[in-house]
Amino acid sequence: MHLTLLTLLFSLSCLFTLNAQETLPIIPLPKHMERLEGAFILSAGTRIGTAPGSAGLQGVAAQLAEFLRESGLQLQTEADVTTNYNTILFSIDSTISDQEGYLLDVRTFGIQIRAREASGAFYAVQTLRQLLPTTFGALHAAPSWTIPATRIEDAPRFPYRGMHLDVGRHFYPTDFIKKYIDLLATYKINRFHWHLTEDQGWRIEISQYPRLQEIAAFRPETLVGHLEDTPRRYDGKRYGGFYTREEIREIVRYAADRHITIIPEIEMPGHALAALSAY
Repeated sequence: MHLTLLTLLFSLSCLFTLNAQETLPIIPLPKHMERLEGAFILSAGTRIGTAPGSAGLQGVAAQLAEFLRESGLQLQTEADVTTNYNTILFSIDSTISDQEGYLLDVRTFGIQIRAREASGAFYAVQTLRQLLPTTFGALHAAPSWTIPATRIEDAPRFPYRGMHLDVGRHFYPTDFIKKYIDLLATYKINRFHWHLTEDQGWRIEISQYPRLQEIAAFRPETLVGHLEDTPRRYDGKRYGGFYTREEIREIVRYAADRHITIIPEIEMPGHALAALSAY
């Protein structure tokens, strides 16, 4: 009884502590976040610019403009901008020690994003996106949007932040893979462990071994239920698919643009029945 009560009180204390820190709903929680008075009004008159000497961040600035454009807000991008009045201004800051670190400073008059490298600026943009209202991009979009004034200094706690996807047992099309990568980028994941081969299917095109695409990428049917069920049941439907070399290259480039490294997994000698069925 006493142990249960202590556990409950401890859990509540942790919850209250977290709530006190989480002044804004950002995932993952930044290292330092200071809520300021007022808000920045994002509108069609806002510019996106890079400061002098910050050409390396122009790609990230263009990505932000593309995101806003997809949501119905057409903003101009400019280089060598010297003021951040009504501007989202990107600047390289060599004083930031972590190569993935950034400073996001949202004020009533403008927004500054400072980073040592493009990866840090990219993560600042992901944080900025989370500060936008949840209704941003809706069909009934307002002509302007409010972003709470705040100063955020952040850098990842872990250099390796990974997620995994098994496409051997269930094949996902390239559009889904890109959507998955977009979600990883939103939460600042920088490694994508791509499980490309399994007993149930071989998913990567290898020109030297065409039977991997012709035979190993497809299975005659799929188990229904559990392997230990008796009798075993199968759906009787041929199933499979594979990614061409061009699709693999495209996805690798797509991930790299979002500062994600793809780690392909090709298993041998275990979990290789699909390959053995072909060779």
